[in-house]
Amino acid sequence: MEHSDQRWTSREVARLLTLVEAERRYYQEILELVPVPIAILSETLEIKGANRSFRNRFNIRTDQMTGLAIHTVLPDNTRYTLQPVRDWDSQAAPLNILVVEDLPTVSLQTAGLDAVSRTAARVVHDANNLAMIMAGYGEDLLHGLPAGSPLKDNVNEILAATERLSSLAAKLAPYTPQPPQQMDQVVFDKVLVSAPRKLFNEAIRTLSLRGKVSASLQAPKLVRIVCRNRKEVLNPDQVARYFEPDLSPQPAAPSMAAVYQLVNQCGGTLSCESSATEGTTVTLILPAAEPIQEKLTVLAVDDEAGIRGLIAKALPPERYMVLGAADADEALHKARTSDRPIDILITDVMMPGSNGKDLANEFQLVCPGAKILFISGYTGENGPDISKLSAGTGFLAKPFTLTALEAKVKEMLAGQSTAASA
Repeated sequence: MEHSDQRWTSREVARLLTLVEAERRYYQEILELVPVPIAILSETLEIKGANRSFRNRFNIRTDQMTGLAIHTVLPDNTRYTLQPVRDWDSQAAPLNILVVEDLPTVSLQTAGLDAVSRTAARVVHDANNLAMIMAGYGEDLLHGLPAGSPLKDNVNEILAATERLSSLAAKLAPYTPQPPQQMDQVVFDKVLVSAPRKLFNEAIRTLSLRGKVSASLQAPKLVRIVCRNRKEVLNPDQVARYFEPDLSPQPAAPSMAAVYQLVNQCGGTLSCESSATEGTTVTLILPAAEPIQEKLTVLAVDDEAGIRGLIAKALPPERYMVLGAADADEALHKARTSDRPIDILITDVMMPGSNGKDLANEFQLVCPGAKILFISGYTGENGPDISKLSAGTGFLAKPFTLTALEAKVKEMLAGQSTAASA
């Protein structure tokens, strides 16, 4: 049999590569849109890539995740499946596909409530308009009937039904989309949560009426709030409808509207699970809050207003509050009357009246424990001996840069700021 040596042209090779690339992008886009968290891991279980659901669930950006060990991202109690696969290149190291298993219920219930929210908004809008028309014309009709008319009872029934319609709309209203609220730093069960404070407290009160509520920090930057009631066992239909509005005249349980609003405002997720052995568990995933640092208070003393202005400019306003004084008398007055403790005194050495050294001695009696930073281009014979500065005291020679001043203050106050109490 003759062998034909058929060679591919460059155009045919290019076309084949284009088809392969299109196929790769097609499956990559499918993976990105799958509503289940999936990650591609190296042989040593480091993240090489992950879909949108994974990134959103674990609050991690694309530029942060590559090369991270998977155990640093997943909470300890996460259930997942790990499936080894081989790269198309047989010489390449094998890969692993990780699929998180414990989240589909969360996604489905949250998506279902989003649909309820959109429907509720339309129903509330139309119901309120209809109720207003019915009530207005009903009252007008009632007032126009003569005394003793048998039609009055009929009109009163219409008005009563109108009130019931308004009541149904009012029960649905909390489930409609709400304007964004300011996010606060809220402390619950020793965990910091980023959420509107009033709404968070209302949601926790609602959950507390249904079971025992606790919170734990989940990596990275997420809070898991769990409400457990081991005596309550629900069937699958009750679980699926757990967060839906109860429109009955006398609801059997407190409305979960505040819980839904909280999750919606925070961009979180929620789920409900129930079993005969564990009872009913409601889980909320909310963003954690970064600890807020209290501002440190600086008292800057210099007879030159320009120098005081530069000190304030050098110290970031989100971290420091700078009080200014032109001389020792003004500085001591502000130290005594300030509603905040002074953390550091920055004072010129050579000033009219009392010099910086004398000011520092009196200041330490008013604010014991505060740091003192002398600044000067010339200390003179009455200035502090730089070689014998005591602990908590520093010196910075003029002229200095704004960066050098900030670094010096930061060094002297290292570890002094504390997280604000909520």
